[in-house]
Amino acid sequence: MTNEEQKEQGANQTQEEFVQKVKEARQESQPQSLKGCGKEKSALANSILLVIAGLLVGVFASGYLGINFSNTSGGNVLGVQVSSEETVIEKDGKTWVAYDDPIIDATVITNSDCEACDPDETIQMIKQNLIPTIKVVKIESNSEEAKKLIEDFNIKTIPAFIFGATLAEAENFEKASAVFQENGGKYLLDSQKAGLKVGEYLEIPKVSDADAQKGPSDAPVTIIEISDFECPYCSKAKETVDELMEAYPGKIKLVFKHLPLSFHKNAQKASEATECAGEQGKFWEMYDKLFSSQQNLEIADLKKYAQEFNLNTKQFNDCLDSGKYEEKIKQDIEEAAEFGVGGTPAFFINKQFISGAQPLEAFKKAVDGELNK
Repeated sequence: MTNEEQKEQGANQTQEEFVQKVKEARQESQPQSLKGCGKEKSALANSILLVIAGLLVGVFASGYLGINFSNTSGGNVLGVQVSSEETVIEKDGKTWVAYDDPIIDATVITNSDCEACDPDETIQMIKQNLIPTIKVVKIESNSEEAKKLIEDFNIKTIPAFIFGATLAEAENFEKASAVFQENGGKYLLDSQKAGLKVGEYLEIPKVSDADAQKGPSDAPVTIIEISDFECPYCSKAKETVDELMEAYPGKIKLVFKHLPLSFHKNAQKASEATECAGEQGKFWEMYDKLFSSQQNLEIADLKKYAQEFNLNTKQFNDCLDSGKYEEKIKQDIEEAAEFGVGGTPAFFINKQFISGAQPLEAFKKAVDGELNK
C-alpha cells in the first residue's frame, strides 16, 4: 500500500469515528420534547461541520487545506491544518501563516433586524474549521445586490452564503459539489443539505382557500402548521398551539397543511379523513379527534368518528374510499419538500420557522417578535 493510500485509509477511519461521536453527542444532547417524527436523520444534518466535513475529506488537501478529524479538544470538532508547504513568519511579536489556498470571497445575505439571521457563528465556524481564507462581506436582504442573488439562486432562506469562483480551485472540489449550487461562477451553500439553521424565510408556503384555516383572516400573525396525525410529537405540539391561540385571541390565523410520513401507515388516510370531514364543516373537529386518538386511526375508526360527528356518512365514506383528496395532500407534501421540511411537526410563524414540538415559550417568543414589528 502506498503512502497516499495509507493516508486516505487513515482519514476515512478517523472520519467514521468522528461521525459516530457526533451522532452519540447529538442524541444525548437533544431534549426529548424538541424532537419530531422523521427528524432522526435530519438531526445530524443540523451540524454544518458534520455534513460538509463528510463531503470535504481531502477536498482542500494536496497543497490546499487539510481537515484534522482527531482534534476534538476544547470544543473544536474539527481542526484546520496548513498544507505541508506552508510558510510561517514571525513579525512584530506575532506569527503569520501563509496558506496555499486562494482567498475565497464570500457574500452573506442577512437581515440585521432579524436576531436569528445573525451569520457570525456560522462564519466563524467555517473559518476555524473548514476554509480559513474566506473573505466575508455581509449584505442586507432588501438590497439590490441581494435581490439579484436571491433571484439568481432562488434563495428561500437567510442567512445565505454565496462563495466566489476561487472555491472551485480546490483540487478535489468535485467531491464537495453536492452541497453547493453553481450559477454564473458563484457557489451557493445549500442550507438544507448543509443543515444550516434557518434564520428567516424570504417566502413561505402559499395559503389558499383549499387549506383549512381558523382565526381572523386579517390576523397580524399567520401560523402554518405542517403535521402528521400519527406522529406523537405532532399531538404534543397541537396542544401547545391550542394554548397559543388562547393566549393571543384575535391575533393568530392558523392554517393546516398535511405531511403524512411514509412510515406511518395510517397517516395518509387520516389526513384524507379531515378533508372529507371538512366538506361538511367539521375539519377542526376531526383534527382534534384524530390527534387525541392516535392509537385508533384505522379506516373503520375514521368512519366511526364521522358517525359521532353526525356527518352524512355515505358522503364521508365515499369521499374517504375514493381517495378524493389524495392529490391535495400530495401537493402539500411536495410543497413541504420545496421548503426543506421533511419531518413533523413544523411551523411557519409568518416568516419565522419552528421545527419540532418546542415549548410554549418558543412559540410566544416568535409571535411576540412578529407583533412587535
